[in-house]
Amino acid sequence: MDPVLYIVGADDRLIHTGGAWDRAARAAGAPHLVGAERHERVLWSYIASPTLVDVYRALFAQARTGRRIRVQFPGESTGREQRVMVLDIVGIPGGGVACHSYADPAGTCISATVAAEGSGEPTLVECSWCRKFRVDGSWVPADDAVERQHMFLKPLPNITHGLCPECSSAMGTRQ
Repeated sequence: MDPVLYIVGADDRLIHTGGAWDRAARAAGAPHLVGAERHERVLWSYIASPTLVDVYRALFAQARTGRRIRVQFPGESTGREQRVMVLDIVGIPGGGVACHSYADPAGTCISATVAAEGSGEPTLVECSWCRKFRVDGSWVPADDAVERQHMFLKPLPNITHGLCPECSSAMGTRQ
């Protein structure tokens, strides 16, 4: 699969996709995604899972603060295995983000059955204010939570919302 670059504006609308995006859309049987930037729709309107949208919003928020984000996700399937893909997300001037996805240079694959099985993970809590996630008792940025939980390499856990101790303290509330 060719590397795919797309740019999302500050308002979360796709403002640039290219030939690799269009080829990937056709290969995935999603011709409605070809030329997506011309549709003037927010990126989230193309994602069916509210949980996935929530995680991506948190990742984009981090990237917009200057943090370089890198996560892995399952790509093409050969039937028994799925190739691991990498997504780099970086903030750009004007509040947008540039997203670049490509095959894991290490050639990593995961079992297609592992990717399809339930995660068995308990519900994750996301801070409604700072968008950090509680993982193993610690509040961590979204990209750390995705990495620690292998969140995109298996079915997503349920996500609920609350306040981390830092935000709760800043708001003067008790947990």
